Amino acid sequence: MLGGPAWVGAASVDMRFVGGDRFDIAARLPEGTGPEQVPSMLRTLLADRFKLTVHTEARDAPVYALVLARNDGKLGARLRKAPVDCEANGTILAGADASGAAASAKQDELGRCKLQVGGEIFGRGQRLGTLARTLSLFTDAPVIDRTALEGGYDFDLQFPELETSPDAVAPRTERAGGIFTALREQLGLKLQPGRNKVDFLIIDGVAHPTAD
Repeated sequence: MLGGPAWVGAASVDMRFVGGDRFDIAARLPEGTGPEQVPSMLRTLLADRFKLTVHTEARDAPVYALVLARNDGKLGARLRKAPVDCEANGTILAGADASGAAASAKQDELGRCKLQVGGEIFGRGQRLGTLARTLSLFTDAPVIDRTALEGGYDFDLQFPELETSPDAVAPRTERAGGIFTALREQLGLKLQPGRNKVDFLIIDGVAHPTAD
């Protein structure tokens, strides 16, 4: 995210904005609203009350490519092929008119799916593209999956940055962070610096809201 006045704040290592003004928003969703409708409603609220206008723009920027660390392709002890691809099965289940035993089996598979970020990054049945996006929260540049590993994977990853204060603003770098070492030792992966097109959200205009 780029642009905007100083009162918007600055992006922290976990993608939250710190140091800016804070607002209480009291809003009620209409009855029957589905979770997929909420982002659109939030954008409407921000445009109406904060006069927020934005546009997206692809720019050449530094990135990290998530790649295999070993030439023989061997994975680390904490990265394992999962029996289920949660992203694929979730799409199939949502888009198909499944019933009976088939639907029950799909639900059991999806019940195994997990992605948690706390004292560790804990994933079950997740694609490595999802891991890459999660790692982006702790690095000084976006992470893109270039492992060529397809399907779902189970992983458990621990590194010092997971203990970073939520108010930390300083980005993580290879010199300062243990994430690079942890990826090699635990998952058999590494972050390779490079450049790529990155989508930025540009704030064109925003204003403090009025009372009503």
